[in-house]
Amino acid sequence: MSENFEAVLAQDIDTCGCNDCVWCRLFLPGIKLVVGICYRCTASSIDNDEALLSILTSVATLAGADSCTVIMGDFNLPCIDFKKSSVEGSADSLAGRVYDCLLDNFWHQHVTEFTRFRENQTPSGLDWIITDDPEVLEELTYLEPLGKSDHICISWQLCFTNNTATVELKYNYWKADYPAIREKLSSIN
Repeated sequence: MSENFEAVLAQDIDTCGCNDCVWCRLFLPGIKLVVGICYRCTASSIDNDEALLSILTSVATLAGADSCTVIMGDFNLPCIDFKKSSVEGSADSLAGRVYDCLLDNFWHQHVTEFTRFRENQTPSGLDWIITDDPEVLEELTYLEPLGKSDHICISWQLCFTNNTATVELKYNYWKADYPAIREKLSSIN
């Protein structure tokens, strides 16, 4: 399979100084992907948080309409609850702004279960898989953690279908000779 696709570092995606993210473009037969892997540590600085938000804001534009976007990683934003579509805290907090960015770009966060479990702490969903197509991710599976990690592993498959153009005869009834219908429709506007 590795001979069937090309992967290149996406140098046109400015990381804006965000310390822990990597972006690449994958070219599969008939499919272009923009893939980002991000880690936001719990001690992330305000500058790093702003850089991450800036990247997320710009990726949708840079990816273009002819590419699929997949963003994954540990974002350490436990106050976002995707199941309830809510954010704990103010709308202008980092979590609120990241959540709004996802909504503004019509991105879908696929991970719906808790991914981090630590003794004497509330489980949380810190690890995300975000795509611009809610149908592209299949067979999401939650697995055991590696070693002594407090994060579980997540496995999934990306599924793409090539939409082939079909030639289909369609009639334009607006141009049909129905003056009474056209008159009524024109009066509505």
